[in-house]
Amino acid sequence: MRSIILLNIFFGLLSAGLAPAETRLVPDKYPSIQGAIDDCNDGDVIILVPGTYFEMINLKGKNITLRSTEPDNPNVVAATIIDGGARSTAVVLNNSGVRFNPRVVTFNSGEGPDCLLNGLTITNGRSGGIYCRDSNPTLIKCTISRNSNGGGMYNNNGSPTLINCTFLRNSGHIGAMYSNGGRPILIKCRFNENSAWEGGGLAGGEDCRPKLINCIFARNSAEAHGGAILAGG
Repeated sequence: MRSIILLNIFFGLLSAGLAPAETRLVPDKYPSIQGAIDDCNDGDVIILVPGTYFEMINLKGKNITLRSTEPDNPNVVAATIIDGGARSTAVVLNNSGVRFNPRVVTFNSGEGPDCLLNGLTITNGRSGGIYCRDSNPTLIKCTISRNSNGGGMYNNNGSPTLINCTFLRNSGHIGAMYSNGGRPILIKCRFNENSAWEGGGLAGGEDCRPKLINCIFARNSAEAHGGAILAGG
């Protein structure tokens, strides 16, 4: 009997490991993006129908794909919007119990390169667009636009990869992107009309070693210095 029980446990675990990835549709199956994320396992795919989603989301360490219906279609990307404006005054607790204003998209639980955002517009975050801490997600063909205070993207000791992404008209003490530590990789990204106190386009803090390949900086500005790029120590 004990052997039969052990075999049943073994084959149950084996079956669980071979479970196929699921595709989860928002809003057809899930009314919210965060609800779909909460139900996901690694490898699952969330597809957003074009529309505006008034949410602030956290990927919660899950290596999943979150994408629009047609990431290669700029019109679809522009029409598939995660908008943080409706919850701009939200305050939550981080893992240490400290209150903070969340960004529109948060990676802070060790997400890896297989955590993918593809073909989305991230906008109107009044505490910033994206926060990445100790995580290495991948963003492809995303537009990060019109986020304020926290700017477009704040990277704290992470190594995200961004490919064909656009930072447009982000502003605040951070402009388009600030990276404190980490090794972010940016390939064919565009930084247009972003503004900040220092480093309107891209600013790097201590021990930040970003790798830029074929990126374009245009009409970025700073009140102090570093309109396009400000290198840290």
